[in-house]
Amino acid sequence: FDAEQSAFYVKRFRFEPSDNQQQLFISEQEGSYMAVLSQDQYPQLEIIFGGKHTKRSPEKIDVEEFIGAKSFRAKGKRLTNFQVQSVCFIEPLEKVLPEEEVDSSEGEETEDTTKTSDSQESSITNTSQPTLF
Repeated sequence: FDAEQSAFYVKRFRFEPSDNQQQLFISEQEGSYMAVLSQDQYPQLEIIFGGKHTKRSPEKIDVEEFIGAKSFRAKGKRLTNFQVQSVCFIEPLEKVLPEEEVDSSEGEETEDTTKTSDSQESSITNTSQPTLF
């Protein structure tokens, strides 16, 4: 929550190594605070509206599609212009890479990976490598 703007922001970033230096990723404005934190690969947020917007239906946001990973110094992206009662993480999404959708058996996946192991494309789409945010 950014007290200066009176709004909730979402940001995605990697913690950067530091030699005993404090690194603030929340605004230093008095009243600003971190509402929630997630380490999920594909997190989802649910916004429950309040104030004069209480009658609005809760909104779900796919965080990965909503904002890309930036530096921890970035402010983030404003969640909504409406008044918010609460923001919380809900069950993370489970996304399937296109390569996995096409392959129907493990044997075919191994065969396809072996066939294209020398190409640059296979190193990009190799699903055995973890994705870091």
